[in-house]
Amino acid sequence: MTEAMIPASGGTQAVPTIDPRSLTDAQLAGRRCAVPNCQRPLSGPVYKVGRLPGGRPVVACEECAGWVTYERAARLGAQAA
Repeated sequence: MTEAMIPASGGTQAVPTIDPRSLTDAQLAGRRCAVPNCQRPLSGPVYKVGRLPGGRPVVACEECAGWVTYERAARLGAQAA
């Protein structure tokens, strides 16, 4: 995952700031889904469900992104590395 991900929708959405202490190293790096109780490896499309205080995206897998209730998750134009 890179910091240069751009939402596929072309728009910007306000996303919540996620406390990095609540995420594992793999979630912080964008290698695993950031949704609690999932943490699947990210190999397909990823969805932005939040951001870290420094602005880096927090991402979730396709299956979990639809369950995010505080906002509609935005599909990112890049795939997890």
